[in-house]
Amino acid sequence: MAFVPETYVAGIPTIIFSTLYYKDINQPAPQTLYSSTMQSQAKYRLNPNGVTRSDIKDFVYTGEQAETKGLGSDNPAPISVVTDNYENGLLTLNVTKTASFATAPKFDIVSLKATLADKALTSAEKQAGTEVSVYSDYVRATEVALSSDNLNIAKKGALSNHFSDLQKTQGVVVGAEDVASEASFVYNGQLDLKDVVASCYLINGTHSAFNNAAYGLHYRFALASAPYNITVAGATTNQQDFASVTEDGIMKAKVYDQNPLSAAAGRTPIVKVELVDAQNRVLDRAFFKVKIAANKKADINVVYNETITLGCTSHLFTIGVEQINKEVYNVLPMSHAQFWGNYEIKSSTSAITAKPYIANVGEGSQLSTEIRWNVPDIQFGVIPDAGKDFTAVFTVESAFADTDNPDVVFTFNIKVVKPATSIVGKELTYWTADQSAVKVNVAVPSSQMDNNPANCIYSADLTNAFNKDANGNVKLNNANACGELKFVLVSTTPSTAQGISINDDVITFDRSTANTVAINALEAGTLTANVKAYYEFNGNIINLMTFNVQFIKPLSLSVVTDGSFTDAVTGGSIINYSYFHTPDNIDVLVTDWRGTSLVPASQLWGFYGLDGVSFDTNKAKTNLKEVAGNLVPTAGYTAGARPTDVLLSQYNFGGVTYLKYVNNGTPLTMDYELYIPVTITHKWGTLSTTLNVHVNKLSTVGTRK
Repeated sequence: MAFVPETYVAGIPTIIFSTLYYKDINQPAPQTLYSSTMQSQAKYRLNPNGVTRSDIKDFVYTGEQAETKGLGSDNPAPISVVTDNYENGLLTLNVTKTASFATAPKFDIVSLKATLADKALTSAEKQAGTEVSVYSDYVRATEVALSSDNLNIAKKGALSNHFSDLQKTQGVVVGAEDVASEASFVYNGQLDLKDVVASCYLINGTHSAFNNAAYGLHYRFALASAPYNITVAGATTNQQDFASVTEDGIMKAKVYDQNPLSAAAGRTPIVKVELVDAQNRVLDRAFFKVKIAANKKADINVVYNETITLGCTSHLFTIGVEQINKEVYNVLPMSHAQFWGNYEIKSSTSAITAKPYIANVGEGSQLSTEIRWNVPDIQFGVIPDAGKDFTAVFTVESAFADTDNPDVVFTFNIKVVKPATSIVGKELTYWTADQSAVKVNVAVPSSQMDNNPANCIYSADLTNAFNKDANGNVKLNNANACGELKFVLVSTTPSTAQGISINDDVITFDRSTANTVAINALEAGTLTANVKAYYEFNGNIINLMTFNVQFIKPLSLSVVTDGSFTDAVTGGSIINYSYFHTPDNIDVLVTDWRGTSLVPASQLWGFYGLDGVSFDTNKAKTNLKEVAGNLVPTAGYTAGARPTDVLLSQYNFGGVTYLKYVNNGTPLTMDYELYIPVTITHKWGTLSTTLNVHVNKLSTVGTRK
């Protein structure tokens, strides 16, 4: 048999025991020292592995002391086998101490002797009546000594809370009467005191649970024998008259010699608990207080539910007279006067500053009481779109301790939602025909003499796009008095456009901060802003609508002529141009967003910051297209090069402005079209178009290659 060591002492495999040494504290000096040892466990492997438990008659320990070195003898060991279990080749023994262990420098060693059963003997061994045994190797057997001086009776679940050794305080030692109750039970129930106490072994500052049963110990309970008197207003009551305790720890309430009713509630008798051995010798004694509690009824819950729309003032919620009479007074039952004479405020709570309170209405015999919660709307804070729930709880309890009367809990459950605010309608004159965008144009000149380009700005009050009341405010459905309509820029088209901003209700397109992307989009008529209108009050946001703002192109340019150039004219062919229509001339026509014509001499020309017209003759194109190696005038084609030796120029002479066409080379044999880029710069960009001028041949001589 091979020992399976689980503990080593000084490097030696050991079967170790734990022994408690104690005295009977009731025994006068000199006190006898007693001991009790907890069983230990030893494990062995049996060889061969085919051995079964039925092959073994019994197991007995033999023992030696290390200095005698006896081998094979059957000297008794200080331990013996209590039970054994053999499973899967592993023998597990529960072992108990049966005698004192050797003292240093000697120590006990033990060997397990297994006597074979008859079925495992040979015929000769059976005939000879021989007892055949096998022995394990010797292992050490020793003990750890525990002292009852370190053993305390404590509160279960809080081992560091040792109960007092005294009922009454003596000197610096505080008795059980002067500390709080350690447990409680309802007067018409009972308390198993074994669920209150636990044994604690204190060593090196550590509180460890102590297994009483393993050492043959148990608790013995009783009421403390001395009276525990409490005097209130001259009346003295012995708390010990209100409970009984059985020796095994069942505690019940009583009222002197009568069965308990609520008169026992609030009493705090003292219990004595003793830790004893099987011979009722007392190792330790402690005292603790137990409170007899009222059989308090379940809370009465009174609930008020309401959904409100957030406003600007306050909301008063009331649990009224009828509800309180039905759900409180009639249930208890008590009259109004009885209830409020026996109840007082326990708590008033809510997540916001305002708390519920008692409101008395009427007087005398007509006095009634309500529970109210008056909340300024601003305390509800910011409400999500789905609404938000608020709860306030007002609790009253019996004004007298230790009664069966229930608490009454008044609960306000309030759901707060935002108002369904919306814009009534649009002022359609400010919108595009399909109502998809608000149109914003540059400012109208303040007078006929206004020629200051600083006044030519994009700035519009967005509220003008909506229907207004007589006071000039945008009409809103379900708006409140403390809110404000606001606008915010969401995005621009193009997305990288700069220079657009909203301040209060005014949207502005600022030339000084506008980038090229924005200016080009304005000229193309595609510059827009996406704006959100919302209603804000007390930090709450109600989204009303999103809409587009379209910035109207400030100016347009048309350059046309009913005149023409003639090829091969001596000194060149000339066409005059002007800023109004003149027959056979080039008409440079500039109009603003209102359709008003502009000329350089007008104040509007300066208001819009316009410069003079520029004909980019160097970039002029024709409709001459190469076809089979020949340059042929082709309808719809505008990218052809000018004929060789044809020159174009822009002149201003003697107050007359004109374009001049010169051909210093071979005369043309066909008519063709000229396309000349035309631009005029202004504050908000550059107007551009293309002038189409017909060129007449001088005479017909054939096709020019």
